[in-house]
Amino acid sequence: MDGGYEAALDEAERDVLSSAARGVAQMLAPVVEGESPQDGAVARLVPDASDDDEVAAEFRRLTQDDVARGKIDGLDRFADLLDGSEGHGTLPWVVPETDAQVVATALTDIRLVVADRLELASDVDVEELHARLDRSLRAEEEGVDPTVDDDGGLWRFLAGVFVTTGWLQESLVDAMLARLRGAGDHAAP
Repeated sequence: MDGGYEAALDEAERDVLSSAARGVAQMLAPVVEGESPQDGAVARLVPDASDDDEVAAEFRRLTQDDVARGKIDGLDRFADLLDGSEGHGTLPWVVPETDAQVVATALTDIRLVVADRLELASDVDVEELHARLDRSLRAEEEGVDPTVDDDGGLWRFLAGVFVTTGWLQESLVDAMLARLRGAGDHAAP
């Protein structure tokens, strides 16, 4: 698509992602008000710039507001783009080229929060999550209650958000890079 990127998302997927984006933005609001992040997930979004406590505190004092505001604005824009896709069923959801970087960053921010909630700290943890999700989906196909071994499905919901945002992020970045490579082929020497 010229001037944008498309993904096939149904209304429920758009609603979940929009809600997740707005939730992460709300988590960042206290940071804008000058509070240091107490939640590990928020700390991942606005990490310390140094192991030296004094340097980290000064850097946070100088930049934390701007970083958090930028993330909130990006997450809100991402949610607005999702909410602007009207209709029922699976529709192409269009990310304008001018918003592609904002959307990619918002997807990263959501994934960082969800990864924290799922206690994913390594690639091995992510691989185990994918395997557990696959087992759960197979059990469901076989008529077994997939929530028997969990907390009522919360981990499965979060895992679905994690996997979906990862797929969207990877697809978007791949498309952006392909477009850049294509533009490079036609650029003047």
